[in-house]
Amino acid sequence: MARAVAFGSVEVPSAVRVKGPEEAKKEARRIAVEEKDKVIIVGKGAWKVYAELAHEMRMNSENFYLLEALDPVEARLAGLSWGRLLLSRIAYTARRPAEKAFSELGSPEKRVTRRALLRGTIVEAAMEYTEKPVEDTVLCRNIAIEKYCENCLKACELEGGCPVSAALCGIELLYLPGYTRSGLHDALRSMAPLEKPGYALIAPRSSIAELLEKLSDPPNPVVIVPVSCPYVAGLEELLALHALGLQPVVVEAGWEPEIKRCRESRNPYRDMVESDYVKITGLRLIHSPEEAIELVNGEPQVLSVENPGQYLARGLRPLALAVLKKLGIAADLSTGFSSVLRVDTEKCTLCGACAYECPTNALKVKEATDVSALLFLHDRCIACGYCEEVCPENALSVPRAVNANLINTWTPLVLKESLRCIVCGEPLGATAMIEKTIERLILKGFHPENMPQLLMCESCKQKYSLGMISDDQIDYEALYRVVNRVRRRLGLEPLEPPKKK
Repeated sequence: MARAVAFGSVEVPSAVRVKGPEEAKKEARRIAVEEKDKVIIVGKGAWKVYAELAHEMRMNSENFYLLEALDPVEARLAGLSWGRLLLSRIAYTARRPAEKAFSELGSPEKRVTRRALLRGTIVEAAMEYTEKPVEDTVLCRNIAIEKYCENCLKACELEGGCPVSAALCGIELLYLPGYTRSGLHDALRSMAPLEKPGYALIAPRSSIAELLEKLSDPPNPVVIVPVSCPYVAGLEELLALHALGLQPVVVEAGWEPEIKRCRESRNPYRDMVESDYVKITGLRLIHSPEEAIELVNGEPQVLSVENPGQYLARGLRPLALAVLKKLGIAADLSTGFSSVLRVDTEKCTLCGACAYECPTNALKVKEATDVSALLFLHDRCIACGYCEEVCPENALSVPRAVNANLINTWTPLVLKESLRCIVCGEPLGATAMIEKTIERLILKGFHPENMPQLLMCESCKQKYSLGMISDDQIDYEALYRVVNRVRRRLGLEPLEPPKKK
């Protein structure tokens, strides 16, 4: 939970109260540097205090990501009560892993201050905190993140990725010290519903003070989304904001975009995220501060959906999917928001490896009486490509794309005849998968008499291994029919099943 330092007349429960901006700056710095806690500076002009303090901390190689701010003017601009906006900012800040911000050699323009030199070595003084993604491998079965997010990490040439890497990550395996998708979700839940359509300005924190000065009296709600690098919001968040009646505007300003990892995100973000956004919405995303001010004084162009609260309760992705469904769009994508999975049905044996390994459960194998099916849920797919990697038959391809017709429905990709247990007759699995296994055993010299468990359900396998099933209970003719079908395909002579005693 973030601490709060308040000045002026604003009411903030449990905040450290100080007399004015200078005292607020000193106390916020003390909390961030000495106690290493996140701190929200609250009061009229709070963002100016933030900009000065964050710049000082950056020049002194201190973790400025621990800072946040909130100006009561934001409540008026957003058309929200002060209490709702305060809760929203607290929720947003609580999710940021600011304490895990990564320190590395600073950008060329970072000037080493005398104070920084006096308190440490030249190398230490030249360091700065940067927006390197924080990895969370627990979310995907403790498998190395590179297995799933290699494409996201490779979007940035710097080792360990950049802010754009997190923007491309479909299930937030990558977090940023200055912004998280889950934090935005929590913040929006505290704000919703808004009285009428408006704008969401996704703006670097050092530029917000100037923006607030120029946003005198816009005709529609303007919600400020503070970020430390503007290239962090993924396609999911951008479309979700539309669903809630907010047109997203990424503001390119401040000194944060010049920090090395943020700077390296600029081109891939434009080429991938903004490109997909424009393709879907037809709207420009990235603006200068002057363009943003002019834009919010006009009518917003939003793709809102009916009753967005029902989707918001489940996350931002359902909101984004609702927008895509409303538009009825089908398009290739540059980002990994989703895929229209393709399967070579001749190669696929329905072994289920792809469904078992899928990190988002977008695939499943369903067994019916005489048919086995591979089913795909477009909503959950994040185009990570792991199913393609684990498929033993090289039957899958994962093109990045979206198709509104596939949303909210399990789509059958493969339908194949299934076999039944040769003891109890229960559905067993796809014929192709079992025959592929039998083929490999035949080529290794196995005899059908050693294969009956291949055509048994799990229950009968256990009973057979315990000696609870006799040969008389096994349908060897069914087993040999399958084996001989495989043998003929291999050019081998069929075998006679053993005669029952």
